[in-house]
Amino acid sequence: MEFVIFTPDKGPKRIMRTVYEACVFQALRERLRCKEIWVTGADNWRNPDDDLPDDFEVRRAEYYEKLNKPREAQVFTAQLKAEMRAELGALDTKLPKLHWVTISGKHRKGAIKFTDPEPQKEPKNLRKLKKAIRKKWGTVALIDILKEAALRTGMLKAMAPVGTREAIDEAKLLERLLLIAYAYGTNSGISSVASGAHGHSEEELRYIARRYLTAVGLKAAGVEIANATFAARSETVWGQGTTTVASDSTHFKAWDRNIFTEWHSRYGGRGVLVYWHIEKGSMAIHSQLLNCTASEVAAAIEGMMRHATTMQAEGNYVDSHGQSEIGFGLTRLLGYDLLSRIKQINKVKLYRPGREDEDSLRRFTRTASHPVYQAMLEVGKAQKTIFVARYLRDRDLQREIQEGVNVVEGWNGANDIIFFGKSGELSSNRRDQQELSVVALHLLQTALVFVNTLMIQEMLADPEWANLLTEEDKRALTPLFWMHIQPFGEVRLNMGSRLQLAQPVPQAPEPTRPQPDARDTTRPLATSRQGAEVYWRVTWHLVRRSLTARPYRRAPRRLACTRSSGSAALTTTAPDHHCPTWAPKDSARVWSPGAYRLRVPRRDYDLRVLQDVQQVDGAFSELPPSWFCGPIRRRQSRGSGDPRSCQRASPHRLRIPMSRRLWSRSADL
Repeated sequence: MEFVIFTPDKGPKRIMRTVYEACVFQALRERLRCKEIWVTGADNWRNPDDDLPDDFEVRRAEYYEKLNKPREAQVFTAQLKAEMRAELGALDTKLPKLHWVTISGKHRKGAIKFTDPEPQKEPKNLRKLKKAIRKKWGTVALIDILKEAALRTGMLKAMAPVGTREAIDEAKLLERLLLIAYAYGTNSGISSVASGAHGHSEEELRYIARRYLTAVGLKAAGVEIANATFAARSETVWGQGTTTVASDSTHFKAWDRNIFTEWHSRYGGRGVLVYWHIEKGSMAIHSQLLNCTASEVAAAIEGMMRHATTMQAEGNYVDSHGQSEIGFGLTRLLGYDLLSRIKQINKVKLYRPGREDEDSLRRFTRTASHPVYQAMLEVGKAQKTIFVARYLRDRDLQREIQEGVNVVEGWNGANDIIFFGKSGELSSNRRDQQELSVVALHLLQTALVFVNTLMIQEMLADPEWANLLTEEDKRALTPLFWMHIQPFGEVRLNMGSRLQLAQPVPQAPEPTRPQPDARDTTRPLATSRQGAEVYWRVTWHLVRRSLTARPYRRAPRRLACTRSSGSAALTTTAPDHHCPTWAPKDSARVWSPGAYRLRVPRRDYDLRVLQDVQQVDGAFSELPPSWFCGPIRRRQSRGSGDPRSCQRASPHRLRIPMSRRLWSRSADL
């Protein structure tokens, strides 16, 4: 009150109006949060008497039975007190034998002295397993991971259009939805994705985004992937289904020209919070976008109540920001356990069972808080005492909570890999666009976990790998890893190529693609294995002839080979190759994505190559003229008669796609 009252040198005391109004608003906020006051006609801040269902009095017994709570208050409080006495008694009995915890009198740093559990043994074979997965399936593009999850789960069927009429082909619609989800989930944007090799323009993608892309639809697609993952899990690999969920928030930078972006004191920057609910098998079941000042306790409870998956959540791992006394009280009434890693556990208070409820509540009648809020607060104090007493004496529970919270930390680490566009900043001032990016990121990571789950199960089906994993390996086994993922690069969407996984998959609709034209230089000749063999033979034939061709007149060729995550590029260069005196006058450039990049004399590319190819398959003879582009152009600089000043523009280019599976075969050669 000393800030409100102003005492001048002369005259009576005065009340500062601005400070007084701020105090009034602060008091109203606290009363509004406790529902002591309400706003007429509001939804979240409505009259607390309207929170109950309309038929509560008629179906009172049924509702209490669903909540598994007794109807008599005395029975409820008696059960709570009995649990408090049992847990406190067990802690008091085992306390002399517990070397990691001591409880003394009042101390400046707290009455409880607690030592964290020792680190567990590191797994030795999980890195080998991940390398074996990358060796078997190669480096997989992130768009292919999303495509595989969509074709195996039918997740995009959950995304209904905004309108009532639809005339777009189903195959085209599926491709465009995948590209849009990838654009939002990676934060790369529709313009960047539209420049990839897929045959869809930016206008077409934006049209589909306006009609189909909603937060509700993306959440429903994520639920489909989560349910498919739960159904596909093998009990021999992952054990029985878990009923616990870990939740935590992560900070995303965002534009600040809006009323939602706030400065976060703990993370040190402007942005928003995304609150995740991840089950112990690294599958996200719920996500939500929050302001930096929002309550994480309320977000944790919201996710446990609102997730639409088939998982039966009975426990929630949280950190210190996800727990409070009122949070423990609400979770007790909702029927699930709040398992918290409390940072300042040395200052936690333990309560003993007191008098009857009437006497306990009578102490709070002098305050202005709502009695229902105070009752939940008292229940929360009792429930928190039960949890802390069990947590201090149970070392296994401490490790379990630590492992659960680490699952969320690993999930946040994957955000930096997948959400790479624009330095991970939400580049929009619209709340709906920010939410779409967050939900699309949720969708991409659930797709990654789903596909990795199938890959791990197929690898461990081999008895050699199943017997190699130790107990530490099985404990730390998780499908959330990205060693074999390529999130960057040009977006190439080919619905005909699939990952070779053992589980049967539904047949995908055949996409209808436009005919290649003069601008289309990336269409494959054939998609069959025989056609891939043609590409390999032609490419290797040109490589062999280029290595044995006549050398340059003044400088030999230099060969440079680079390898990166399952792909390589072979490049032949020469000094001053732009001058026709130093280089062959007629040359062709052969380019294959992820395989070869070389410059060979055009005279080596003659009918003998076509004859060799036609003996294997006649597909190469159908090579369209549009695949050759960039004629040779020569020009001489002004005022110079030196022939070395001649420059070469883009040479003839022939694009030959080649599958990644055949590269290992050609690399051995």
